[in-house]
Amino acid sequence: KNSSDFEMDTVVSYIDTLTTIILPKPTRYYGTSGDQVYGSASTPGEITHSSIISAENIRLLTDYGDHFIVPRFQLNGDTLAFLSASDNIDITSIITFRISSTGMLEESTDEIVITYPNGGETLTKETPHVIRWKTFGTISNIGIEYFYPDSLVVQTGEGEIETVPTIKIVTIISDTANVDSFLWTTPGIPQDSIWLRVTDVNSTVSDTSGWFFEIVE
Repeated sequence: KNSSDFEMDTVVSYIDTLTTIILPKPTRYYGTSGDQVYGSASTPGEITHSSIISAENIRLLTDYGDHFIVPRFQLNGDTLAFLSASDNIDITSIITFRISSTGMLEESTDEIVITYPNGGETLTKETPHVIRWKTFGTISNIGIEYFYPDSLVVQTGEGEIETVPTIKIVTIISDTANVDSFLWTTPGIPQDSIWLRVTDVNSTVSDTSGWFFEIVE
């Protein structure tokens, strides 16, 4: 405006805010029965995200322009998602394959294969269950442990408290004779998403259950 005008100009600025939200873990998964894919989510989980930006500074942009905005979207419901080619969801998973090239006339290499619980089972707490595995080669003693997702509360350099995801490892037995089975009394606290690992105490040979199992009441 001209210098003779005393009205204040208003400048509108569009600012993109990048927010990271950890996807929730499903409450329940499909089992082996039925037509659904085994291990896929049956009951989705829920999560609440609180923005550090004051609600007074957040505006819903609904006008058309060169900027791209997505007011809302929902991934696990009947509501349609407002997504475009500019959006992406990065999902990373790890699959481990074991390939044996041992010939019929060659000496078998040391190997451990867990058969129970190997994933998808539901065990009762404080109840004896037989852990079973198969071994090949010469494995005399083994150790058994299980692990599950956990969280750790730490203090950052700025003095703030932060919750960091981690893995909780629990030793069932550190060293015992390898007889391809072990009688394990499950812990008294229910826990889901548990993996089992059997390891040769004299080498790095080990096997982890193919999928998670759970311990219930």
